[in-house]
Amino acid sequence: EAHNFLGTGSFASEAAKVLMTATLEPEHKGRTMLIFAGYESKMNTMMQNVDEGMRRRFKETIRFPDWTPQNCFDFVVQLCKRKDIDVAEDALHHILEQLKIIYQRPGWGNASDAHDTFEYLENALAMRTMSPCTGAAALVSSGQLNVITLEDAIMGMNKFHSQRPDMEEPQPGMYAGVGAGFAHFQSPGGAPPPNQPKIKRVEQRVTQSFVAQARDGESDEDPVFAALLLTCVELGYDIDQESRKRLIGILEVVQAGSGFSEDILEHVKSKTGENETNLQHMLRHQVLPLLKSMSDVVAAEEERLLVIKRLKEQKRLEEADALRRKHETVQRRLQTMGVCPAGFSWYRQGGGWRCHGGSHWVSDSQLQ
Repeated sequence: EAHNFLGTGSFASEAAKVLMTATLEPEHKGRTMLIFAGYESKMNTMMQNVDEGMRRRFKETIRFPDWTPQNCFDFVVQLCKRKDIDVAEDALHHILEQLKIIYQRPGWGNASDAHDTFEYLENALAMRTMSPCTGAAALVSSGQLNVITLEDAIMGMNKFHSQRPDMEEPQPGMYAGVGAGFAHFQSPGGAPPPNQPKIKRVEQRVTQSFVAQARDGESDEDPVFAALLLTCVELGYDIDQESRKRLIGILEVVQAGSGFSEDILEHVKSKTGENETNLQHMLRHQVLPLLKSMSDVVAAEEERLLVIKRLKEQKRLEEADALRRKHETVQRRLQTMGVCPAGFSWYRQGGGWRCHGGSHWVSDSQLQ
């Protein structure tokens, strides 16, 4: 990072002058090699501004070309092999396609991005295999205990996209890398973060009976989990894709050891009657399944929107509109059926549809 010689303080320019002088001194001339390394554009600016004679002293330039998405992809595959992790064919295709998109954005990090990609994929694999919704025996029998599936690839690369957003597209709801509404990351005085859109509240589509049924053993849901699901819908965390991403941000911070935001906590408290201390402890056990489910939802929705985007780019507008209308029709049908008491929307999974809360599934045949 020799481009830092173009610093604002006096030490940077003084250090550059010492090195420039040293290149002409007898004890160094012809005996000492100086190598300045840094980002090319910044290095050019530094060379032009620190000292007029610097370019004449440093006559040789070695350029290391950026890795291509394919280079990055190949290295990710190598990293997987080193850890005895297999990657499904459809997952390989998805990873490469997403790297091509990320490559076009500012901040491409070459080998560093390859390592980050592998880390996101490995974390997604770990999240799936340790989920209570996924039986270990089933994973072993299906051979997926150490295999990065398409589901993992979508989840992992979506995480990468969130860390390297397209700067031309606004990223609402994110502040200091944490989802909106999280109390620990408010600006001074308790005011909401700057430019933070308020979470839209949606009309309550269910009654308290959902939680009461769970509490009375009339349903399979844990009453606290039922209250949490209902709260997420009431507070608008399932109203659109950005709201779901904000919820994932909140859940990730809670999973890391912090407490729930006050708006969620108060709503769950009012539905369960539990005191706040017990509730924080009880809710912590509900984070992982909801986080896993919401991550699956966001990944599936990103994939659906990507398909529609590609159709539009290919001028196949009628197909794109037909897919959109079909999706909306299914959503209306599922809401009418009332299978999910919390009122969540639904996403495509296997041969049917799963609610965004993760607890309910309807097959295609049941929709007929």
